[in-house]
Order: sequence, then structure tokens, then C-alpha cells
Amino acid sequence: MKYLSSLLCLGLIILFAAGPTLAQEPFNADEINRFMTTLPGFVSLMEKEGQSLDGVKSPGAWEQFKLGLKFKSFLKDQGWPEPQRFIYVASQVSKGLAAGQAGKNSPEVQAQMEAAKQQIMNNPGLSAELKKQMMAQFEQSQAAYQQMQEVGKDIPAQEMSLIKTYQDQLLAIYQNF
Repeated sequence: MKYLSSLLCLGLIILFAAGPTLAQEPFNADEINRFMTTLPGFVSLMEKEGQSLDGVKSPGAWEQFKLGLKFKSFLKDQGWPEPQRFIYVASQVSKGLAAGQAGKNSPEVQAQMEAAKQQIMNNPGLSAELKKQMMAQFEQSQAAYQQMQEVGKDIPAQEMSLIKTYQDQLLAIYQNF
């Protein structure tokens, strides 16, 4: 589950860094392979520059890093002529993997949430107010989980197909973060 949280954090960092982007053509197999080759070095450089998969430490520094020569030079050396294209592929892959993992675990997670809600409601040691607060938190968690499942719905079918094809390799890469 650690890799899933790292995956989500990386996706958020990339989305934060990307800001508004223009519509892009769907990525292809060459680009996803290049992404898998580039990502470990990108993360190393990002961390070297004071960033982390646990969250952005300094948005000002990140903006300087994003626009800085190190970032552009690194991506260009890895075969990405435009940093925005790498950011696009990273964003789409992160969203697709997160949605896929959420969907894969959905029945189990939903059952666990329902069982936990029943335990709360049937616990005589909890006050009515505390039960109400806990149930509200569960509702928020369920809504967030549902959103995570739906995050991949805007990904073109060609990209989702590639993400599914390379899913095991991508997850293995993300597990190292």
C-alpha cells in the first residue's frame, strides 16, 4: 500500500508542477517505455533538489527547479524535448495506476468500510455524538475513495491500454520510492 500512497503523492506533485497544460496527444508505447526509464532518475533529481514523494517541501523552490536548467537538461538528456510531455505522461500514468488500483481493491475496501461502520454503530461505549463524527469521517473517506476510482475516466482508451499492459513494471518502479 506504500507504493500506492507514493504513486498518489507523485501524481499530486506532478500535477502541482504542471499547472495548467494544453491538450496533448495520447502517449504511445515508446513514450511509456521512456517514462519508465526516466522516472527513477527524475525522482532522484527531484529529491536532490529538496523535493520528496511525501509532499512538496517548498513550492517556491519547486517552481525554480521545474523551470531550471537542471530539470530541462535532465529530461532532454532522457529523450524528452519538452518537459510538458514528460509531465503529461507522468500525470496520466499516475492517474491511471491509482484508478486501476482503487478499482481492483474496491469490493474489499468497501466491505471493510461497511464492517467498520457497523462496529461503530453497534459499539455501546461510544456516545451518539462520537458515532456521528466517526460516521461523517467514513462518509468522507468513501467519497474520496470513489473519486480516486473515477480519476482515470478521462484517460484516453489507448493510454489506459498501455498503462494496463505495463502495470506490473510501473508498479515495481513506483514501489522503489
